[in-house]
Amino acid sequence: MSRPVCLSVNSAMQELESVTYVGSDQHKEATRLRVKRDAEDVESMLLFLRERSPFDGTQPLRNIATGLVASDNVNCDNARNVGIDILTKLEGKSVVEYTFRKKMTV
Repeated sequence: MSRPVCLSVNSAMQELESVTYVGSDQHKEATRLRVKRDAEDVESMLLFLRERSPFDGTQPLRNIATGLVASDNVNCDNARNVGIDILTKLEGKSVVEYTFRKKMTV
């Protein structure tokens, strides 16, 4: 059985028998201090992203860690089309015969 199925069977059996398994290491991540720390970490991340939001729509491409904005010649959004063009030009040729040009890069 897969783990989710085993889990539901195990839970159903515990409920049927009115027993609960609790190990000493179980739910370490649910302690009050850990939950508080996680909440602080989430708030810190949200603040970081608010200051460097990549989703504000003002720039086409921005590094969220540094805030660096990509220049207009960055074309990573065309990677699929560039790749298809290269493959089309490669058809019937050996790779050693093909010359890769800088303009055909992403």
